[in-house]
Amino acid sequence: MSRNTPSRASCVAAWLVAIVALCAVLPACQPDTRHVRMQRRIDILQTENSRLRRGLDGRDAAIDRLRSQIQNLQDFDDPRGATLFAPVDIRISGLSGGKDYDGVPGDDGVSVYVQPVDADGNVVAVGGRLTVQLVDNTNMDTPRVVGLRRLEDPQELRQAWHGRFLTNHYTVKCPWLDDVKPPVTRRIDVNVAFVDFLTGATLRAHKEVEIEPPGRGRDAESAPTAVPGC
Repeated sequence: MSRNTPSRASCVAAWLVAIVALCAVLPACQPDTRHVRMQRRIDILQTENSRLRRGLDGRDAAIDRLRSQIQNLQDFDDPRGATLFAPVDIRISGLSGGKDYDGVPGDDGVSVYVQPVDADGNVVAVGGRLTVQLVDNTNMDTPRVVGLRRLEDPQELRQAWHGRFLTNHYTVKCPWLDDVKPPVTRRIDVNVAFVDFLTGATLRAHKEVEIEPPGRGRDAESAPTAVPGC
């Protein structure tokens, strides 16, 4: 055997050295990988902890505001004094009636003008929930609801308020319901309910108004009738 030919023992020794070196490297890498995973988990938990703390801080602030409001009410000589400005009744203005919203002959619904009134008879703009219902009583045995409109969003109710000279009222446009046959009568019952946010009281009003049934213009009856053959 030539001197330059490595012996079997030399090859085995070389492999052992390589394996030992690899084993020495691997343990050093594994702790680093575990450290990275653990650090990521810690970061996630810290983020979640910060979110929960912000939620608790917001809750505590809301509780403090409510406590302050309760204390303010208790400091009043008359805790119900604020209700002196609350509405005690509602009126449906005589201007209420059928309205044509699309320009096609016949009314498409009813525009209702609602006025909350306080104990002194003044019309007041107050927050609440306003509901308008239109009822067709052509057949008294089976009255039909042909229109329904609710104003529950405070911003929507605010936009419905008109406070100009001699026009203090909420304007509610209540079209016929899409899935109900429109009325054929010329008179519709309007029912209004207003829930006052300050007192929680429900105020109601009723009025019969005139309309032009859909498909019939206000000039339909006065239009000349065609004569056959002319």
